[in-house]
Amino acid sequence: MNEISGLLMTYLVNAVWQVPAVAIAAALCARLMRRTPSEYTHRLWVAALLLSTLLPLLSLGSAVGGLGAAATAAKQFHGEIPSSISNGSTHIFSWFGRGTHRQPLSFVPFVAWLLTSGFAVSCIYSLARLGWAWRRTMRFRAASHVRPLPDRLAEVVERSAAAFGRSGIPIFCSTETAGPLTIGLRHSVIILPEKFFGGVTDAEFSSAICHELAHIRRHDFGLNLVYELLSLPISFHPAATMIKRRIGQTRELVCDEMAAARVANRAVYARSLLNIAQSLCENPSPSGSSYALNLFDTNTLEVRVMTLLDKTKPAGKRLRTVLAAVASALLAVTAIAVSTYALQVTQPNDKAADLKPFVGTWTAQFQGKTFVTLTMKEDRGKLTGTCLHSVSLAEDDQGRITRVEEEQVLDKIVDAQVSGTNVVLSIGDEGDPRNPAAFELKLTGPGTVEMRPVHHAENRITTQWWKLSRTSGGLQFVS
Repeated sequence: MNEISGLLMTYLVNAVWQVPAVAIAAALCARLMRRTPSEYTHRLWVAALLLSTLLPLLSLGSAVGGLGAAATAAKQFHGEIPSSISNGSTHIFSWFGRGTHRQPLSFVPFVAWLLTSGFAVSCIYSLARLGWAWRRTMRFRAASHVRPLPDRLAEVVERSAAAFGRSGIPIFCSTETAGPLTIGLRHSVIILPEKFFGGVTDAEFSSAICHELAHIRRHDFGLNLVYELLSLPISFHPAATMIKRRIGQTRELVCDEMAAARVANRAVYARSLLNIAQSLCENPSPSGSSYALNLFDTNTLEVRVMTLLDKTKPAGKRLRTVLAAVASALLAVTAIAVSTYALQVTQPNDKAADLKPFVGTWTAQFQGKTFVTLTMKEDRGKLTGTCLHSVSLAEDDQGRITRVEEEQVLDKIVDAQVSGTNVVLSIGDEGDPRNPAAFELKLTGPGTVEMRPVHHAENRITTQWWKLSRTSGGLQFVS
């Protein structure tokens, strides 16, 4: 597994559980906000999509840091960067701190390759689908044509555009759509089926035009493209599909509310939607655009009509603000909680037999005091274990130990990079393995190893090797 595939796997495995967590939290918050305007819920689901895409990226920070530390340690190991101590008198084992929890996870090479390939194929397929939909949309736009509106309908367009603060919106005609739709990023156009140029009532025409003008005012066509691009990395996940579906549904509800406020009343607007939908069933579109914002492209007509006719008293401005604040806080807390625990895919060792010489309990002593007890074991092709060590020790200007503290702490081996008879160990706090310290380890005999910390390159003193022996062999080294 190379570094790129490791990063992809880290993003994938974190997205698998983080996206549903965000979706569940967003669903609970949306239920809490059911008495607020649809715009609030729409923004909630957009925030859920952004979090679902970005939270797995945060897990890559620790992975990149781990890769960087491993690369630096490897360079130090092979002599490209000299190892030296921070000062000539005292070295403190400060290996841990507060931060995110990283849970190592490894896969056999074939499974890792299979999952990485599937993830890449999913992203490429989703991008290709989006590209194909965009191409069909542009071809559909090019095939439409300008057609003059009857005077009464032209007046409706002018009146509706003025209500939305828009003017000069082109009205096109197409034989390839049964319902009105909007296309365009900077220069939006409204495309109507032929029937709308004389076969609908003024109320139906006004409702449809107002709905499309609401899309234009909100810049929904461009925003929808942004959401599609953002969701590409998580397009494989059913929870991501659900989030995008909720974004589309609430987007239409928002436009319905904006349009209904500019026609006679909500009941008239709802009746117009039903009449237009019945017309669509009688005259289905022979072929439609895959990306344009159609009046009925979310297949939620029943929900939209019920929402328009709902007699429940909406929340007041103060209660609306409180509910939105509570929902935002809950979603933020969920995001923080999710981001503090990340899975990190590590590279398994393909040569498990090479690990056997390192397995065991190793100790180092100074003046009869054991200041390092290193316990290593093999777990699924990797070296794991613990390190019980003195809190601090002192060294002279030659890098030799002069004093060790009796107080000891237990830390965890969070990573081990094995190369023949050499190992670079990353050792950190058992409960919070953040900013692990790097140590060089090399086999010097059947039951002996040498170990020393990896220090900053700018320090002038190099710690001398500590000699450790297996306690099972009955031999211990006294410095």
